[in-house]
Amino acid sequence: MKQSLMVGLPIALLGALLAAVPSHILPVCETPHGAAPMRCHWTGMMMIGFGLTFFLVGALLFFCRTNGVRTGLSAAALLLTATAGTVPDFLIGMCAAPAMACRTGTYPGVMAVLALTAAACAANLVYLRHLATRERHGDETSHHRSHRAEQS
Repeated sequence: MKQSLMVGLPIALLGALLAAVPSHILPVCETPHGAAPMRCHWTGMMMIGFGLTFFLVGALLFFCRTNGVRTGLSAAALLLTATAGTVPDFLIGMCAAPAMACRTGTYPGVMAVLALTAAACAANLVYLRHLATRERHGDETSHHRSHRAEQS
């Protein structure tokens, strides 16, 4: 329970934060009434979607008890952070002017949250790898002990 709380909760909270950055905390540029939405609007919508996805992954990590499933969820979330990081730069983009609100606020905020999410996922993968190695060595040690006991 402790490990699931240490990993699941931060990823869920970072997902909620990612969804809140482009909409409430550091909002993207305002679209003038009657005008077509700017590219940063659609990037913000994508970040809200990614944030909700990370929130769900964090909830699944919190409730899941199987380390193999946790490993898969963490690896998938790590790949999603890389995909989400390409949205503002390559896939959709932001406003071209460097002084726009999306460039000065939203972009750095989104990238910071994505970096923290990637770090949390990577740390969980390292921890789960350590657990798997420890369990494997523990099984080998108990196997060697039982084999020695049979020989005596």
